[in-house]
Amino acid sequence: MTMIRAHFDGKTFVPDEPVEARVDQPVTVLIQMTNEMRRPQTDAEFEQLLADMDRDAVTTGHPVDDSRESIYSGTIDDPR
Repeated sequence: MTMIRAHFDGKTFVPDEPVEARVDQPVTVLIQMTNEMRRPQTDAEFEQLLADMDRDAVTTGHPVDDSRESIYSGTIDDPR
């Protein structure tokens, strides 16, 4: 069995990576919704969700000040 990631384009499922299969080869598809669409049911699933979010995070190229003072300062550019 081979597992691949894919996305739904509104009509078909499109692989997100190369697939070794011939044209018209029958396959069985098991659909498991990813983090964005399902809620974790166990602590382990929640921990995995957090790890996935951290791994998939997009960086802005500059450090983010998420300290309490920065969060409640009123604006992003507020130097407090």
